[in-house]
Amino acid sequence: MVVTQDSDVSIDARQRLEAERLRVQREITSYPGPIPACDAYFNHLLEQRARICDELTRLK
Repeated sequence: MVVTQDSDVSIDARQRLEAERLRVQREITSYPGPIPACDAYFNHLLEQRARICDELTRLK
């Protein structure tokens, strides 16, 4: 199997996105409770995780 530069870039992008998704997930998991619905930063983390997951799905 020949690995092209494009596939190397795609693998690298997926690895970076997965690392970022895990970082965000750790931050969400360790977020102090109770979490009020109006907590803007927590909501931002949830949105960020969703965008990362969408991008990972697109790259697969």
